[in-house]
Amino acid sequence: MKPKLMHFFVYSSVLVLILTSMAKIISSSGSAPILEMSDPVFNISYRVVFLVVAGIELIIAGICAFTNRIWLQVGLLSWLATCFIAYRLDLKFAGIRYCPCLGTVVDSLPISRNTADSILLLIVVYLTIGGYASLLWLYWQTRKLAVLKS
Repeated sequence: MKPKLMHFFVYSSVLVLILTSMAKIISSSGSAPILEMSDPVFNISYRVVFLVVAGIELIIAGICAFTNRIWLQVGLLSWLATCFIAYRLDLKFAGIRYCPCLGTVVDSLPISRNTADSILLLIVVYLTIGGYASLLWLYWQTRKLAVLKS
């Protein structure tokens, strides 16, 4: 993965994280009954889960936007993608068919809940592949430099 492509990945991921965190914050400020229901993975209300995850997404987006340390940027994005995959797997094992990741904002969009879930899954795949491909490329570049110096 070339540096320009890696920077595109990082900054497009920042944009995605800002958008999804805003959706979570908007959803958590609503009065839908699901917000008071308990999340099956964390056993706390969806409202709290949305706010905590939105905070984590904004912190990671901020770090990625305001640092030039590419290892840190792609490392954080890869870690977050891994957390999202683990959460989705937990939901699947709990028998839940879709991820309530954006909360009630999905209800106001002109798309079905399944379509929104598919889009969110694509975002997780994008973060995972982009993050880990970037980490591998950085690792190989570091190894190449080490070989050249010795």
